[in-house]
Amino acid sequence: MLCARVLRNLDSKNFVRLTASGKLVGCTIPNHGDTTVAMVCGPDVSTHTIAFNTSFCHLRDTSAEADSKLSTLIHEVTHFDDTFGSFDSIYYLRESRKAVGTERSKVKTNADSLAGYVVWGEVFYAS
Repeated sequence: MLCARVLRNLDSKNFVRLTASGKLVGCTIPNHGDTTVAMVCGPDVSTHTIAFNTSFCHLRDTSAEADSKLSTLIHEVTHFDDTFGSFDSIYYLRESRKAVGTERSKVKTNADSLAGYVVWGEVFYAS
């Protein structure tokens, strides 16, 4: 419910361009160049600021097989402390999908696993 509330309330004031320093409200997170598509500062529950790198623009809109704009947005929102407070234990939807059978403890708190479930539901975990 909280994740849906945050997603519904997002507008242009919540989005910024990722800087080389990776500095966000209350956090400094290393920017790993083009491999960092987006980032948030989990404790930033007052502004829910999401920083996007230009590589975000090159993602497909949706995909059950690979990262997309939609899954990236949901992935980032799950990091906020007032939604799921998720972690990046396993990167990429495809890897998260594989981990369901072998790393259940990580999957339950993993941002890509949560994003896959939100976007694709049980279909995400069917294979």
